[in-house]
Amino acid sequence: MKTFLSLIFLLTINFSFSQDISGTWSWSSSNDENFVEISLSNNSNSQIVGSYCSIFQQGNKIDCAESEEPCIYLSVSGPDIFTGTFKSSFSNTTGQIKLTLVNPDKLHLEIISEPDGEFYLPHDIYLQR
Repeated sequence: MKTFLSLIFLLTINFSFSQDISGTWSWSSSNDENFVEISLSNNSNSQIVGSYCSIFQQGNKIDCAESEEPCIYLSVSGPDIFTGTFKSSFSNTTGQIKLTLVNPDKLHLEIISEPDGEFYLPHDIYLQR
């Protein structure tokens, strides 16, 4: 029983010390034709919310939140790992993402499940703070 309680305690500490990913993160393609900016903040429900704006094909494809309402909802799923959903304003559909804090200024974004329809958020990118 003591071992079990110690394990629970260590897991709780580990999850509670996840780094803060609040702030603005950005990525641009090597040819500067594509750009993504993500803004994240903690809300009162212990959830991370935010929005993103993707500009692709030199501005011909724009997938940006059109209102102040969040289009990204995340929760902590492990040390420095955050999973949740994002909603594309381009197709008005929802997909699943995973964010991993690599270091305080580098965030790895992976799309776990694509939304139905057209969207412009890259599948696997590293964003900088």
